[in-house]
Formats: sequence, structure tokens, C-alpha cells
Amino acid sequence: MALKSKIAIITPYYRESIEILRQCHESVLKQQGDFVAKHFMIADGYRREELDTWQCNHSILHQSHNDNGNTPRAIGCLLAESENYDYIAFLDADNWYHNNHLRSLLQLQRQSHCPVIASYRTYHLPDGTQIQITEKDEEDGSHIDTSCVLLHKSAFSLNKIWSCMPKQISPICDRIFRAAISHNNLNFVSTKKRSVAFRTQYRVHYEMAGLEPPSNSKTAETTMISLRFMMSPEGVSECVNKLGFWPMTYLKV
Repeated sequence: MALKSKIAIITPYYRESIEILRQCHESVLKQQGDFVAKHFMIADGYRREELDTWQCNHSILHQSHNDNGNTPRAIGCLLAESENYDYIAFLDADNWYHNNHLRSLLQLQRQSHCPVIASYRTYHLPDGTQIQITEKDEEDGSHIDTSCVLLHKSAFSLNKIWSCMPKQISPICDRIFRAAISHNNLNFVSTKKRSVAFRTQYRVHYEMAGLEPPSNSKTAETTMISLRFMMSPEGVSECVNKLGFWPMTYLKV
């Protein structure tokens, strides 16, 4: 009897409410298919003791790293690799999987043999209400949200990006990871299924949905700060030295 594929789902968490974390975790538990899935939940300085009793691998980093989850994501990947997982997927703490997300990714990977598989998202307000919007960059493949990614073990070399990324560009970490896929000449394909629920805080998404953005919504300035750093002499040098390439070569901005 063939062994089932093992999928590690990596979730960094910070100060999210226990209700948000529970929705995230339960969406992993609901995934069904010809695989074994394990949720790795990594506390970035703010431990939730309740998670000790959940069906997850709960690890605690005793200080926050202020890098959009990159350090705990890197630790989770190291744990998964050391425990011989066949695949690594990601899920940010405030997002959740729709049913059959992992099954659809795994099915496409087995059919295509691509090392990187992705999906699309549904978009939701902080209270979980869905808004009917789409993103062109997602649909043309120039942007892949981290929570939509499945890596086959042949692409695990990408995981070093999480620990090497300069902190100044961590606000656009998913775009840096997408650039790394291109730099490493790795093929990827999308299921084109909206199987990840993305809880947005971005002003542009409110505007696309015809809603009034809250005062604390994220603006394009956060992205611009990261882009300006990458285009500075210091940023070029640091990116090349740490990542081994300059992400702006591949980014669509």
C-alpha cells in the first residue's frame, strides 16, 4: 500500500484573536483527500496557550521579529523539511482555506509535475463578509498570495527566501517570493480555483468593492516604501547579497 503524501501547512501568528486563529486552524482540519496534512502554527512572540491542545505542531518564538511573519515562516519550513514532508503550503493566520483547497492543489501538482502550484482567492472584510472583487495580477500569474502556494519538495530551496529577505521589503514578501520563483526558473501553474479566503485590510479592495475604507486600512504607500528601498543603492546591494538576485528584475509594478 502506497504511503500518503505529507503536507505541512505553515501559519505564523502574532496577535490575532483566538476566534480568528480557530477559523484558520479548523479550515486545515477540514481538508480531505489522499494526503496527510499537519498544521504548523508558529507564535511570533505572543503565545496563545490554547493552541497547545489543538491538533497542530505549536512552536513558540519568544520575541516578535516584525517581518510580516517571515522568520516564523522560515522556522516552520525548517521543521517540515526536517520531518520529511513531501509538500509545504502556507496559510496566514487571518485567512482560511475553503473545502478541497489542498486536494485541488495536490491533484494539479500530480498531473502537471510542476514544483509550484497556486490558487486564486476570495476576498473578505475583517468580519468575514465576502466582497465580489478580483485582481488582474493574480489572474495573470504575476502575483501569488503566500496563502495560495503549494511547494513540492523539489522547490524547497525557495524557503531560504523567508530567512534571507531584508526586513524593509517584508511588507511585500509574497511578491518577493514570486520573484524568487522566476529567478530560479521554476515552473508553476494555478488551479484557477478561488479556494483561499483572504481577509483584506487594503484600501484598494474596499474601493474596488465600492465601500468606504476604514481609517486604518493599508494604502499603496507601504508597497512604495519597499519599492523605493529596493531601488536605492543600499537596497540593491542588500537584496543581491542576501537573496542572490534583485527582485525588481522580475516584479510587475
